[in-house]
Amino acid sequence: MYNYTIEDYKKAIKAKYEIERQKVNFAYLESPAQGKLRDLCWEKFVGEVHQDDLKVFSDFFGFQFDPAKKNFFKDQKDKFRPIVSFFKGRTDLANIEAVDLAAVLVDFHNRPFNKYRTKGRSEEMVLGDLKEVMPDNYIRDTEKPKNLNEFPDQHIKPFTNTIVGKPKSTALKYLAAVTVVCLISLIIYLALPEKQCMQWSNDHYEIVDCDLKIEGIGMANKIELLDKSLVTLKKVNVCDTTTCFDKNGQAIIWYGKTANGIDFFNGHGRHPESNSPLRPVTRYILNKYVKK
Repeated sequence: MYNYTIEDYKKAIKAKYEIERQKVNFAYLESPAQGKLRDLCWEKFVGEVHQDDLKVFSDFFGFQFDPAKKNFFKDQKDKFRPIVSFFKGRTDLANIEAVDLAAVLVDFHNRPFNKYRTKGRSEEMVLGDLKEVMPDNYIRDTEKPKNLNEFPDQHIKPFTNTIVGKPKSTALKYLAAVTVVCLISLIIYLALPEKQCMQWSNDHYEIVDCDLKIEGIGMANKIELLDKSLVTLKKVNVCDTTTCFDKNGQAIIWYGKTANGIDFFNGHGRHPESNSPLRPVTRYILNKYVKK
């Protein structure tokens, strides 16, 4: 069983976005804007919705989805600003809740991240990813590669290009085989992380050998597969002179509650010891927990 990183997850979502922007939701995704993504989000959650997606909604917006409150939801347009920027390739998403919502908007199958990160390296799972990012017109229903019979039948217009010196039917088979091999290679390259590990040590992560054996009887932090988005996470001491917000008023310090109080960190992610999601610090939290 492999753990997949948040960066792998983001790459897979972006690949799915490039496909979906040309399909039925192109009006929302071809040139994404805050209002368009807000309207698409509403359409996704009206009707029958999986419990995982409802949790993604409440985690991102801070309230439960209610189909009777459409007018209230219209006021949430600004919440989609970072997702618009992510889809356009301008900035990265720092908030896992936003990444999960982006996965919902493009119908990425292996969501949320907690589900995606622990999937196994089986042929069925790789092929499942391939179906996520493969355009419908890559495989003809009469010329599917022998080992990909899991794919549903596809109906498309026949290819019109030929390869010089080869009959048309041979050229079609050649192109189909090359396309499938390239796409499977791309999926494996994007999905499989390097086999490195990390371990939380007091106030930061250290990169360690995945085969490291923990000696002694006392409690020790578990060894995790390396997550490049978390390895720079550090616990910080916050006082009344600590800069906690950037010039735009956005939090640059995150916090997580523990049994003994509260811990502050230099970035987003999950608490290394309690595994609870970190939240951007607010002035209320600072006033309550930071001594003057």
